[in-house]
Amino acid sequence: MSTQVEFPPKLVRGDFRRLSSLSLLYLNNLPLLRRIEKDALAGLTALKSFSCSYNPNLIYLDEEAFGSENSTISREKSAPHEQLYLRQNALRTLKSPLKMESWSSLSFVDLADNPWKCDCNLRWMRELKMETQMNIVCDSPSHLRGRPLSTVKTSELKCQDKWALTTFILTLSTMVAFGLVVLAASAVVCSRTRVGLYIRAKKQFSYAKVTPKTETVDLEWDPSADI
Repeated sequence: MSTQVEFPPKLVRGDFRRLSSLSLLYLNNLPLLRRIEKDALAGLTALKSFSCSYNPNLIYLDEEAFGSENSTISREKSAPHEQLYLRQNALRTLKSPLKMESWSSLSFVDLADNPWKCDCNLRWMRELKMETQMNIVCDSPSHLRGRPLSTVKTSELKCQDKWALTTFILTLSTMVAFGLVVLAASAVVCSRTRVGLYIRAKKQFSYAKVTPKTETVDLEWDPSADI
């Protein structure tokens, strides 16, 4: 009789601290799993193969998930020694959870079928083995969609410059403010010209047509007045 273990949506620091002799760890087909945080996998010092695949909502794997330098769980980083599978998750980006020399020592790496965003954050992947890069296919940005990472030049892996965006927004705001000032000044100048004065006078001194009132006075002649 097998027991189904329900994983939480997030793995956190020390979740595997008491499994130092574990050599194979499979975290596959876990629909609730979304994040693997810092030091969540620390303490797995005997780990040979790590498989975390087919998790449709896994969007984040911390770069120090296998242990950090200041970790109190284990002095040794528990990176897998032989195989690493991160296939068909929801990973768009990834900071290297292993040292580059650890990647080259692995006999098999699978990072395929993730919706990778090919920008400056994935430049480190260009140092992976060619067969690994060929299975990493860009999902975004649109001009790189469908291209294997092996065909993308390092210079093409760009991130949007936040300073450039900020400068553009400030420039646009300045131009809009300047335009409003120009419009206001034009309105003042226009109001002081002959045309402006005529328009203002016409508004101030326009009258509706008035029908004058008339009165009829009957004058009766008094003959005694001539005496």
